[in-house]
Amino acid sequence: MFTSLSAQGQDSGSLLWEVSGKGLSKPSYLFGTFHLLCPTEMEIAKPALAVVDRCEQVFLELDFDDPQMMAQMQAQMGMKDGKTIDKLISERKFAQLDSQFTKMSGIPLKLVAGMKPLLLASMLYPGVLGCNPSSPEGELAKKALEQKKEVIGLETVARQMEVFDQIPYAVQADLLYEYVTSGNRFAKETQEMIEVYRKADLNGLYKIMADPAYGLDKYNDILLVKRNQEWIAVIEKAMQSKPSLFAVGAGHLPGEQGVIALLRKQGYTVKPL
Repeated sequence: MFTSLSAQGQDSGSLLWEVSGKGLSKPSYLFGTFHLLCPTEMEIAKPALAVVDRCEQVFLELDFDDPQMMAQMQAQMGMKDGKTIDKLISERKFAQLDSQFTKMSGIPLKLVAGMKPLLLASMLYPGVLGCNPSSPEGELAKKALEQKKEVIGLETVARQMEVFDQIPYAVQADLLYEYVTSGNRFAKETQEMIEVYRKADLNGLYKIMADPAYGLDKYNDILLVKRNQEWIAVIEKAMQSKPSLFAVGAGHLPGEQGVIALLRKQGYTVKPL
């Protein structure tokens, strides 16, 4: 989600993009999602849901209609080598983290201490958002399947989970500690990102995620750049085969190494809708 921001200024203000040119017989589409939102926020996905009608296949980051997807994710959520979060931070910090995490999520941290710390942050969303979150990707997959259109993953579960092994577990544990014990920091930052997303401000998301205050700017290559580059070949092949919708986290779209810029470098016309 991570300067050359002025050069990207014309690319803010839309979450839905049309991709054409370079011999494509029909356009394909990009949609920037926010992976977890309250059900009342699902209106924001309506333009992308409408585009499903014009496409023959839908690509998400993961294959949502794979019955094994959740089992594969659960099997790979744990830290390698049996590490647990209580071994990554001091006893005092763990006690504080356990207390606050349990209060915010309703789940004792000791029960999930072996999970990759950044994945544990997802358990805080219901409390932070004040709802049982839904997924725009889930809605897109549902509509595609209702129309008997294929839902495909841009990457495997193993590839996505691997990202969280490349960021040092100790760094993740410290970030989780800061999120949970620094008053309402996690809630404030989450709401700020959602507000920027509601405005379809891709450049705003880019700026937020490039901000060192969020703690993940150093891992831009791991989280976004390398994955964007890997996706381009898959996207090109799919578009040349059938008109497709590609729905990925909105932070993957902007920037010099974002999906929009990379497709333009390949000779496609990418314009906001």
